[in-house]
Amino acid sequence: MLASCSALAQNKYLACHNAALKVLFWEMLRELHLSDLMPLWYSPVIPKPKYESPEAQAYWDIPVFAVSEQVRQNRVDARFVDHKKKRVLAVEMSCPWMENREKKQEEKTTKYGPLR
Repeated sequence: MLASCSALAQNKYLACHNAALKVLFWEMLRELHLSDLMPLWYSPVIPKPKYESPEAQAYWDIPVFAVSEQVRQNRVDARFVDHKKKRVLAVEMSCPWMENREKKQEEKTTKYGPLR
């Protein structure tokens, strides 16, 4: 039924995608001491676009503005900046059907480059 209506399919896909990503996002916020809130996985609570402390930052679906030409795409799903460990984590995910996994991985690799 979803396959016959592209608008509905995209809406449901995005809802599934964001629900799955929220679980990881809340865990990372807690690990970086940016939030004590840990909603249940099915909670309708939506993360704020930006969380910030002197030690870390987290961004939910915020574009990256870079002066480097190495940045091919500027909208990852979530980013975490850990100033203590001097690392940046960019999270890009998808929720494909089993038969579409390889196609989606190729699409993400083309879009963002290989995993490092």
